[in-house]
Amino acid sequence: SSALRAATPVVRRYSKTGAAMTAMTGSGTGPTAVVANPIFASFRTASKEYIIMYGGQTTTAVSDALWLISIDSATTYTWTDLTPTTSCGARANAGGLVMNNNKFYVIGGCSGGNGQCKSSLHSDTIVFDFNVNSLGTKATCSATAGAGAQPRGLADHAVVYHKSFGGIDRAVVFGGTKLLDNDDDIHTDELFVINLATNTWTIYEPTPATGHFPGIPSPRIEFGYTKFRSQMLVFGGHNVRDGTLWALDLNTFDWSVVEAKKCSSCNFAVLPTPVYRQVMWAVEETNFQDKVHMFGGRVQTAQGGTGDNALLYTMDMTNTTATLSGTTNLLSGVLSVKPNSNGQAVFNDLR
Repeated sequence: SSALRAATPVVRRYSKTGAAMTAMTGSGTGPTAVVANPIFASFRTASKEYIIMYGGQTTTAVSDALWLISIDSATTYTWTDLTPTTSCGARANAGGLVMNNNKFYVIGGCSGGNGQCKSSLHSDTIVFDFNVNSLGTKATCSATAGAGAQPRGLADHAVVYHKSFGGIDRAVVFGGTKLLDNDDDIHTDELFVINLATNTWTIYEPTPATGHFPGIPSPRIEFGYTKFRSQMLVFGGHNVRDGTLWALDLNTFDWSVVEAKKCSSCNFAVLPTPVYRQVMWAVEETNFQDKVHMFGGRVQTAQGGTGDNALLYTMDMTNTTATLSGTTNLLSGVLSVKPNSNGQAVFNDLR
């Protein structure tokens, strides 16, 4: 749930069988009001799936609370407060990922509330330690300034995890709002790779795409992204007017464009109307019948207008092109308002 309003947060579950989204039943003591732009990640143990949520903006400030959502069944979940006793700082609009070593990484973000993100951009890494075997205990945290080509500040960017051929745990960072040395901020198309063991940043010059759609993605913020096999997929973003689906090879750092068509037999066409603040997720099947889904966000038109979006787009990624197999209004008749997505949703593949 992403609208910034005085209401209790609700977790909703998408069922690909019935192509519907329904509210789940929560228990435990969770946040008392919805927060915008928190940092999400998901992980699983041998017996259960979890979503971890940190920070975000309330109606008055940016939070430093750390919450765990345990998915107990297809219809129920439980909140647990893991907020460290000693705070490592409040954050919103950051990137987050969970490692298998019981660590949750929050990279960059801002700490200024009420739209004052520009004056409070960060690029440090906050690492939360938690024990998956004792998830009811408080986490501990540490905030570390990075080395190397780390920017002064970064927010509204993409972060995905990828292990290098040499076995190095890395975070790949793209785009976002970057703080310059003169305290101005710009939208960036830069690509960074962080060695998570040393918190060392390296800036990469990616190889541009060739063919029908040459180049690299334009500078952007608040865009949809997901890791798909050994690629990071990027779509849309604030002030992005084209419907191009970009793919970054996480091994070679080559950009390419996933050429999309609206049906298996028709000519190539652009993907859905550009949106921002949406959620994207990939479902990688063992039989390679792969799908990429995109839901929600804000629609923007060539004339600069915007509107709420409650559509689910599904793309068949089985071949080298993506086939747009249809759209579904998941929230029709479910919510009195469509999601205005002040923050992105989070996906957890519960199979």
